[in-house]
Amino acid sequence: MGLIPRTPNGSITYALGLIGGVGGSITIASYGYWVREKNWSGPPWIPVMRLDTCVAYTLTAIFTLSLLIVGAEFLYGSGIELQNEEGLIHLAVLLGKEFGTPVYWLFLLGFWSASFTSVLGVFNGVPYLFADLVRHFKKEVPGTKEPAPVSVRDPFYRGFLLWMTFPPMLLLFLEKPVGLVILYGVLGSLFMPFISVTLLILLNSKKLDPAYRNRWWANAVLIISLVLFAILAVNEIMDMV
Repeated sequence: MGLIPRTPNGSITYALGLIGGVGGSITIASYGYWVREKNWSGPPWIPVMRLDTCVAYTLTAIFTLSLLIVGAEFLYGSGIELQNEEGLIHLAVLLGKEFGTPVYWLFLLGFWSASFTSVLGVFNGVPYLFADLVRHFKKEVPGTKEPAPVSVRDPFYRGFLLWMTFPPMLLLFLEKPVGLVILYGVLGSLFMPFISVTLLILLNSKKLDPAYRNRWWANAVLIISLVLFAILAVNEIMDMV
């Protein structure tokens, strides 16, 4: 029974937070802008993109599974909860006592690296989405010329970046850092079903060269992700009833 996936009562928030925090959520939609920045244009670059994303998600999976194992070993059943900004330090201390000082510092360095790159991706990618949305509406206005592709110099990009940077700092006064991280993951996870449906439509379109359409296993993974969200939704509804 221990290997059977299940969501105990009240755990849906944590399940969605884990999915949103690991899956990349809305930043997945920003990958196209980063590809354009690197001038990866044309079919010859598609294998490189596939390798790039494969390596990224493999490392993400290793990192996530490692943290799940650490949490199960050192936190589950111990009565220790990570509720404030000191929680991570407490966990690092437990690891240090068990495996030595080098593991203590490696854990903190690894966690900082993962957190920093996550913040960097969001703050670089999401303003692109907003600036491109504004560009799209400008293009729809009759009598206007084709707007230039968005870039980091776009005023709407920089304006949204400032909006993402300073107003959210007010949330620090809530003094609930762990709760805010979980909330961010939950909101990000709600974007995943839309990404899955969009990819199923676009990457199976007849307009796309057959060589670059989704393989059966890629479609299977996207469908499984949709089924997973459906199961979580049904479980939550049943618990409410």
